[in-house]
Amino acid sequence: MRHGFAHKCGYERSMKVFNIPYRLFMFALLTVSTCVACLFILIVNMPILNALEARGLHTQAEVLSISEPYMIFHRGNHSRIGWRQDMRYGYRTQAGDWIEDEKTLVKQNAKTVHVGRQFDLIYLPDRPHVHDSDLGNGYGGMGMVYALSVMSLFCAGMAALLARRLPQGWEGPKLWPPLSNLAGEL
Repeated sequence: MRHGFAHKCGYERSMKVFNIPYRLFMFALLTVSTCVACLFILIVNMPILNALEARGLHTQAEVLSISEPYMIFHRGNHSRIGWRQDMRYGYRTQAGDWIEDEKTLVKQNAKTVHVGRQFDLIYLPDRPHVHDSDLGNGYGGMGMVYALSVMSLFCAGMAALLARRLPQGWEGPKLWPPLSNLAGEL
């Protein structure tokens, strides 16, 4: 038998503010997110990779500079903690234009890069800023679509399993206790 202030005031019951099945919503959100990522890769990245493969021109790029290592705690879509180095590189197109770009490398990968190092690069002749190289550029291909599809199927399965485990008659998220009960206590 429970006694005390918390039990008399209904404090234990009011600690649950929403009756939301968080795990279900998390897996449902992950399913949608991974499906959107797959669509992005198929719609945006795959045409670029196909164009590079079909009509890309090969050239040699040269590392122009490498920054000192620095620590990051958050960086855009690829949120990670760790050491990074910025590398600036340039390449000459067949038309004679000099294109420069930069890439952030994980410190372990940057150990193999030094100023003056040359590496293979492929670019589009009509858009020379669009390129891919041995060092990669971040374009996801079909391998990433396959991996995300497996993750999406797993998350969808977990969401379906958790949805089946919802109590019968569950009417969706709502405040607990209802606002009408809170108004009566005041």
